[in-house]
Amino acid sequence: FAYAAVLIGVVLTAFYSFRLVFMAFHGEGRMDSTTREHLHESPKVVTIPLIALAVPSVLAGLLLVNATMDGSLFGSSVVPGGVPEELDMTASGMLAHVPFAVPFWLALAGIAGAWVCYLWKPELPGKFANRWSGIYRVLDKKYGFDEFYQRVFADGARGLGHALSEWGDRRLIDGWLVNGAARVVARTAGLVRHVQSGLVYHYAFVMIIGLVALMSWFLFR
Repeated sequence: FAYAAVLIGVVLTAFYSFRLVFMAFHGEGRMDSTTREHLHESPKVVTIPLIALAVPSVLAGLLLVNATMDGSLFGSSVVPGGVPEELDMTASGMLAHVPFAVPFWLALAGIAGAWVCYLWKPELPGKFANRWSGIYRVLDKKYGFDEFYQRVFADGARGLGHALSEWGDRRLIDGWLVNGAARVVARTAGLVRHVQSGLVYHYAFVMIIGLVALMSWFLFR
């Protein structure tokens, strides 16, 4: 099963890769006139840095190509074993085996399929979509994984964040801890304000109440 899945992946990879190539660089243009009017070459602010990066890269490649190919670039820091040498000796045999390998022909089949569907007969994908609409919808919806992710993870995380913002931040932290403490202080100050009236008999009355409370505590403890 694993090998069959890999072979199917070879066909599909070749198909969608060359579909991209054919749609991007071949066939009729699909852009409107407004988009075409705004096409232009990159400005110098982009071109000059690219040239500044490309020239040293080419020079470095010319200077280091021999050391890279013969394995002496890193000196004795990296020592290749015997396996790379054996692979190098059998490379020609591998290359000769390529035309007889099943993945090679499957890749060519995928490329040919992309050429037929998007260059030779571009109406075929639409016909296939209409004929097998159920399969097309399943594939177009990506088996529903995007909607599942959107509803469960994206919307769920957004809903959780909204709940934490509403109940945790606004009501608990702001409502009870921050503003609640301020309200308690304000109400306590409002009550104490009636005691601190500046009248002597009010202070005497409070002192009497305090003295009675203290004596009661000593008597009934």
